This record gives sequence, structure tokens and C-alpha cells, in this order.
Amino acid sequence: MKLDTQAQKERLKRANNNAGLRYNRDINLEIKNIKRNLQALNREPEYLAELFKLTYKAKKELLFFRTGHPDKTEELKQLHKNVKSVIDKLLSLKTKSNNENISWSILTKKLKIAIKLSNDLYWFFRDLQDKERQEKEEWAKTSIDTGPIWSLYVALRSLLDFINDGVKVDLFSTPRMILKGEAGIGKTNLLCDYANSRINSGKPTLIFLSDELASIEDTNPVVCMAKLMGYTTSAGFLKDLRSLANSSPERVCLIIDAINEADAIKWSQLSELFNIKGLSLVISVRNGYEKIIPNRRKYSTVEHFGFSEMEWDAISTFFKHYKMKMPEIPIINPEFRNPLFLMIFCEAYEGETNKTFKGKGATHVFEQYVKVQSKKIAKELNIKIGKEYLWKHVIKEVGKWMGQNRTSVISRYNILKIIKADPKVSSHASELLKLMEKLVCY
Repeated sequence: MKLDTQAQKERLKRANNNAGLRYNRDINLEIKNIKRNLQALNREPEYLAELFKLTYKAKKELLFFRTGHPDKTEELKQLHKNVKSVIDKLLSLKTKSNNENISWSILTKKLKIAIKLSNDLYWFFRDLQDKERQEKEEWAKTSIDTGPIWSLYVALRSLLDFINDGVKVDLFSTPRMILKGEAGIGKTNLLCDYANSRINSGKPTLIFLSDELASIEDTNPVVCMAKLMGYTTSAGFLKDLRSLANSSPERVCLIIDAINEADAIKWSQLSELFNIKGLSLVISVRNGYEKIIPNRRKYSTVEHFGFSEMEWDAISTFFKHYKMKMPEIPIINPEFRNPLFLMIFCEAYEGETNKTFKGKGATHVFEQYVKVQSKKIAKELNIKIGKEYLWKHVIKEVGKWMGQNRTSVISRYNILKIIKADPKVSSHASELLKLMEKLVCY
């Protein structure tokens, strides 16, 4: 079978190499929210362990709850019945395969009823408790203990909050995910890192970059993936994919990154994969390009916000890696939530004493970064150009061309034309463009 472990490792290696500097192997910060969604998507032990922990907590509190009252016999009976039903259903996941599901809508309905019952019963017993104290004294010991019913209510509430957190349950049942986010927010880095961790753990994973698919002369993404894996037709690829999914105790995770970079491909044709049991599918797309997935409602969407709410941890990690002096006060500029900006900032000012350039915005940072990389390029090509030459004579010319043509993108062909028009670098045009793609243009 062409999709064995060795083939998966080779595919991962090619994807990592093609990702270039978009995949930073030296610095990796865990984005916990996205990771939890991926764990739910693939029914990984970490997600199930957290779910079972909360389930057993509710089971324990139900066992400890022994309070009764003749006026609430039916309510108490209903509470025990509903809670036991929810617990039994959740624990049944231990024996289910990766293809079997439970009815989450019915389960959450029963759980909500149990939560309301436990809350109502708590206040009923609390009123009785207050009345008993009024007959004695304010803080006197009473015969009614409201602790167990309150503990049960809290446990059930925590369980419901976990189940209702985002789209994790949807991913658990229907493993199709769209990861969206701004440019440079870290989607490629996260997915490459996730694919690496899964393959290193022996979990079947295939990862593709959309520009790899675009290199194949076909608009069907399944055909493109098949050819990249060495198949002559998609039929053999789909057959082996089904076989792998059927034989694996883990879900087979198929990842396609940056589909917005291959908008000629008909991404709706990924639906050919939807009926393969035991297969999870992750596709990433830049914000604003979601419409290239016509059947996107058949996926659950998760947004990547970069280092939002963990900016200081990110800055600390990056500054330490680049041997930069930490700022005396936390940097709160929103740009530092973007992993690409933070990396460019650190590479631009690496090794300098003063790392806080007051009044310097993103344009200044990028200009400084280009100057630093220009020195590396000049040395590599053995040409004599100043550190500002590429910024003034290539990057700015690219910007002018994009402005004149009212577009936010430019082809390699047109960049080459700009480079070839400059006498100092024209003879190194192809090599220069490759180095620029590697060191400057992400």
C-alpha cells in the first residue's frame, strides 16, 4: 500500500520543505484552543480523558447525593434517571469505534433538564434550611445539607460547558474542519507541527500544501493528491485511503493547507472523501477566501487568532531565542499577536541593544527586515549592493506595480521582469528570486 508509514513520513518531509520559513521548527508555541479542537476532531485520548474526568466527577457527586423529601419524590427520581442516562451514554464512548457516534442533541437535552432540576432542588432545600435556621438562630447547624445537591449541580454544569465549548462536539461526530485566519497568523506552522506530532506518535496522517496540488494539471483536489502520492488515478488512492482508515485504531487525518493559494482547484470535490469512515479532514484558508469552499457548511469552522491572549509568552519566547533584551514593560501592540510579524521583527533587530523603536510601525519593521536579509542575499550571490538596494530597487518597484495594477498579488513572472530590468541584479534574476522567496517573501 502506497500510504504506509514511510509514505506518510516522506509526504510530511516534502510538505515541511515546501512550507519553507512558514514552518518554524525552532520556535513552537502551543495554541491550546486550536489543539483541543484538533484533539476532538481525531478523538484523541487527551480530549476523551478530559470528557471522562468530568463525567466521573458527576457520577461521584450523584452517588454522594442522598438527600430526599416527600414533596419532591418525582423530581428526585427524574434527576437520578437523567443524570445516570447521561453518564452511561458518555462512558459508552470507551467501547465505541472511531466511526460510531452518540446523539449529542438528546444527551445535552437530558443534561440541561438535570441541571435545571438540580438547581431547583438546591433552592428548595436551601429555603427549608433557612426556615429551620430562623426557628433556631442565624448560623445554627441544620438537619438539611445543601452541599451534595450543589456539588452535583456544579459538576453537571461543568460537563455541559465542556460539551458546548465551541464546535468540538461537532468535530467529534463529523470530523471536517476549516481552519481560518489572517495572513501570517500561523496556520501553516500549526498544521505542520500537528502533522509532525501525529506521525511521530504513529498516528496516520497525510499533509499537503495547496501549491503542491496546484502544480498538478487537474482541478480535482483528490486527483492532485493521488498523483502526488504516486497514483495514476484517484481510484487507487481512495481505495488505499479506505483500507488505511478501516485498519487503523486512530482516525486517519488528512490536512490541506492554504487552499486560497490554489483557487483554480474545485475544493467542493473534496466531498469524495466525506463517506470514508475513520477519516478526518482539515483544510486551512485565509480570511476572506472562504467562498472558494462552496460546501463549507458541511465543515465546522475554527478561527486562528495567533498569539491573542498569550502575547507576552510569545514575545518572551521569541526575544529569548533571538538573544534580544526583554522590554522593561509589556509590549501591547496588536501586531505582536501575529507570529509572522513577531518573527520578522526579531530577525530585523536581532543582536541590537535597543529593541524598542518608538514610533516605528509595521512598514519600518519590514524595511529593516529586508535590509538585514539583503546583506545575506548579497553575500550568497557574491554581488556588491548596499543593504537598502533591494528595498529601493526591487521591493518598492513591486509595490508600485501592484498599485498601478490595483492588485494585492503579483506573479513570479512579473517579479522576474522587475528584477531583470535592474542592471545591477539582472544577471542573477532567477537565483535572486529564489532567495527572496526563501528569506523575504512569505
